[in-house]
Formats: sequence, C-alpha cells, structure tokens
Amino acid sequence: MTLPSSGQISFSDVNTELGRGSTDEMSLSDAEGGVYAPMNQNSTDKPDGIAPNSISEWYGYDHNAAPPLTQGVIFDDPNYYPASSGPEACNPTPLPPPDPPPDPQPLDMWYEGTPGVGDVIYADSGGNSTWTGFFLWWKINNGSVDLAVQLDNNGEIQQTYTC
Repeated sequence: MTLPSSGQISFSDVNTELGRGSTDEMSLSDAEGGVYAPMNQNSTDKPDGIAPNSISEWYGYDHNAAPPLTQGVIFDDPNYYPASSGPEACNPTPLPPPDPPPDPQPLDMWYEGTPGVGDVIYADSGGNSTWTGFFLWWKINNGSVDLAVQLDNNGEIQQTYTC
C-alpha cells in the first residue's frame, strides 16, 4: 500500500506496510534495520537507518516498490517477427509479400534487469502491460547490444541469444 507522504503515520501503518500484523510490537530501530523484513531499496522514500530513528522517516515508503524500468527497443513487424529461433530473430528472413519488404519497425519497450532469463518485457513505461510473446523469438536492443529473446505469454524472458 505505500505509506502516505504527509499527515499521520502510525506504528500500525508501518507494521502493515512491512507485511506484519498491525498490532505486533515493533521497534523503529529493528524495522529500519530489516529485522522484520528487508528494506525495499527500490522505494524512492525510505528510512535512513541512522539513530535516532523517527516515525517520520517512513513517509512515502513503499515496501512493494518495483525496480525502475529501463527503456529499450523491440522489433515488431508482421513481415519479420515473431521468429522461431534466436538466430532467425537476429537475422530475420522477410516473409513475402511485399517485395521488397520494409525494414523491421522498432517499438519502445521497457524491462527490469539485464534483460535476461526471468526478466519481464513491458509495452509501457509503468510496467502495467507485458509484451506477450507466445513463446516465440523477438529481437531487442537494450542500448548496447542486439539480443534475441524468447518470451512467454506473460512477457517473461525464457531464453536469450546474443546477436
């Protein structure tokens, strides 16, 4: 739920955010030190862990914050993609017609991680819509290297192949 960024915060609120019972006894020092649950480093706002500990340090803390997403490019064109293998995705053979076919179209995509096996490819910068892959291969560029990825129906990378 993300704690409020202003107003009143209670120990009950902090306990709930950390996934604990709202009436569980707690120490701010232990909470900030990760005794109850590791601090989520992806949260934009978080306590500093330095004494004296204060409830006000918890303003805006989001224990479920996702890692930031990195923008890249996925190539999508019905004349080329999806492909049936990593090498085919790296060097696609266009399907006829038209003749000559257009170049594959780059579309913005976002990912968390490297991108590597287990990471998810998103169609939007907020990470709300995954790129559905149907277990076929797509060529992507993460800014430094072209990579072929096999995506499942939830946008999760199943395999990679370096182009």
